[in-house]
Amino acid sequence: MRPSLHPLSSLFGLATLAVLAAASHSSPARLAGGHRDLGKRCTGTISSLDDVTDAVKCTTVNIEAFTVPVGETFALDLLEGTTVNVLGEVTFATGEDWAGPLASVTGTDITFNGNSYKWNGNGAYWWDGEGSNGGRTKPRPMFKVKISGTMSDVYLLASPISASVANPAALTISGATVDVADGNSDDGGHNTDGFDVSSSTDLTITGAYVNNQDCIAINDATNLVFKNSKCNGGHGISIGSIKTGKNVDGVKITDNTVTASANGLRIKTYVGATDASVSNVVYSGNTITGCTSYGVVIEQDYTNSGASGTASNTVSIDGVSFTGALTTVAVTSKAKQVYVLCGSTACTGTWDWSKLSTSGGSAGSISNADVTGYTVGSGSANGSGSATTAVATTANLATTTKKTTTTKKASSTSTKAATATATASSGTSRTSAPSGALVVSKSPSSGQYSTIAAAIKSLGSSTSAASIFVEAGTYSGSIDITYGGALTIYGYTTDISSYKKNVVTLTNGGSATVDGSDDASGTLRVHKDDFTMYNIDVVNSYGKQAEQSQALALSAYGKRQGFYGCSFVGYQDTVLTDTGTQLFAQSYVEGAVDYIFGQTANSWFDHCTIASVAAGTITASGRPADSQGIYVFNSCTITTAASATTSLEGLVYLGRPWTEYAHALFMFSSLSNIIAPAGWEEWSSSSPNTGNVMLAEYSNSGDGAATSSRVSWSKQLDSTSVQSYTISKLLGSDYADWIDSSYIS
Repeated sequence: MRPSLHPLSSLFGLATLAVLAAASHSSPARLAGGHRDLGKRCTGTISSLDDVTDAVKCTTVNIEAFTVPVGETFALDLLEGTTVNVLGEVTFATGEDWAGPLASVTGTDITFNGNSYKWNGNGAYWWDGEGSNGGRTKPRPMFKVKISGTMSDVYLLASPISASVANPAALTISGATVDVADGNSDDGGHNTDGFDVSSSTDLTITGAYVNNQDCIAINDATNLVFKNSKCNGGHGISIGSIKTGKNVDGVKITDNTVTASANGLRIKTYVGATDASVSNVVYSGNTITGCTSYGVVIEQDYTNSGASGTASNTVSIDGVSFTGALTTVAVTSKAKQVYVLCGSTACTGTWDWSKLSTSGGSAGSISNADVTGYTVGSGSANGSGSATTAVATTANLATTTKKTTTTKKASSTSTKAATATATASSGTSRTSAPSGALVVSKSPSSGQYSTIAAAIKSLGSSTSAASIFVEAGTYSGSIDITYGGALTIYGYTTDISSYKKNVVTLTNGGSATVDGSDDASGTLRVHKDDFTMYNIDVVNSYGKQAEQSQALALSAYGKRQGFYGCSFVGYQDTVLTDTGTQLFAQSYVEGAVDYIFGQTANSWFDHCTIASVAAGTITASGRPADSQGIYVFNSCTITTAASATTSLEGLVYLGRPWTEYAHALFMFSSLSNIIAPAGWEEWSSSSPNTGNVMLAEYSNSGDGAATSSRVSWSKQLDSTSVQSYTISKLLGSDYADWIDSSYIS
């Protein structure tokens, strides 16, 4: 086992830390700043319902694996400011019909860390195809959320019916999974909404994955954002059904992906409903494919029996727009691109649809709504072409034949051919497996696999080039890749040119404290040469649970590793590139403290987004003396992560030197105002590590790029000295043989 790169715990005294560091670490210790006062807190542990009453008296609550008896609610009524850590799977027993809910959580300013452990509702026991419209009495909702604060990486499996959110104040839900794939049948889980939202104020849901039924049903809410999420199957993204007394105002639906659903985007109001309204709805940057009924549907004729065909004027819909980034909608042959049926006077305000593009099926119709910028039958804004055309013209990145990893043990021709097939067969998308690729699926059929690890295991001791195609979904657990041949892993996507439309997520909540080392904490651990990955998101959900919160999304040890259109999300130590050579292109890295770090690896980041979620440092180079080891950021964007909760202006540093020989370079990049005027930070006051560093910048732009106040020991390169840091010098003279050149400048 590799020794930990960091101290194992921040809870020891300083003297104890010094003894441990001297005794057990060959690498220099890296400490996050700050102080955590645990003296006024207690920790409650729940391993059965009997523990709940005492546990919720503490401001830290740990939930271990246990089974909730049938007929009882797992109810958490939390103190203000409580942190909840889910540390094992929660299973709900079956055996009788009852009204539920299965679980509930209430409280103010709560931090709820789900850590991707499953809450298994065993919905198949109750499913009858009727949902909330009749049939058996079902526990409803599966999970009732009535908190403000944050909720991350909650995993709901097999909901008997819907989960609900009724937050009384600002709440951000990130990285949630609602998987009801097993209920996707005529007599299965009907109305198992991912998020059933009512009585909600200032709710943001981001990075969710929902499989089956309405991805989100917004019934009564003010100021709601639903973004960067993936919805597969079911009824798509819905506002409504709007009933009497229900009002929705200020909704932003942005950068989501909807696949294989009956509808893409839907607004529906009940006939005869009063004191009800929908207003100020904006759709932007969504990608919708495979709709079997409607791409965009707005109807004011809804009843319990379905659409009546006669619209009502009693519910107003004021302002529905497609603006900002283009929303593309593709429907199947028997579906309609657009169907709008408003009451004769009910749909008012601005209906700017200039950023909507549709294709497939039949055109549909718009009745009683003053839509501008879009013409039914043209397929897109002002008749400018179909969605297929709009997507195809975004870039040439994905249309050239791909190159992939080569090795002396494997034929580069066969590997490149497999990649070319994936590209050429689908243009800018990759929605089916390349020829010869193993397939990983959340619902595997014969010959497929349920995990990437299982697919790799099936390759055995072979050293031939191999490829794996991963279908949409969230896959939990740590993956350690050591396969002997060249390996390429593809993620399902409708846009291979970047990470923004990814629908495959690998997630785990490991930490160095628990797992024993940084490397062992990684969600994805690549311990091999000749590895390539496309369009997969990798998340470590551990977050900041202590002063020392080392928790990797990626641990990379190996030569000729390429990551294209991928996303890596963590808090401290998100990406470790420790040995070898790596290329990251058109990708995303998020974190707060030393979140790109390592020792002897040469790593090139090209056209990547580097996003800080809190104050801290981006890089921590631990380059030893007289060795290689450098980070180069070429044409990257340095910015604030969408999930950041406060302004980071002037609070982020480009890096700090883990050793005296640290090397990092930012060039031709956009540095936002989060970058501190000093640019770089000492390792610590006692060990500044600035004597022999090469921490440098060249030709950057943006509010954080001014160099007049940079620390004296950093460097500003000129057009001559920067030539020492070309991609060929970092990645090797043979780099063109193994990188995918269509992704880099």
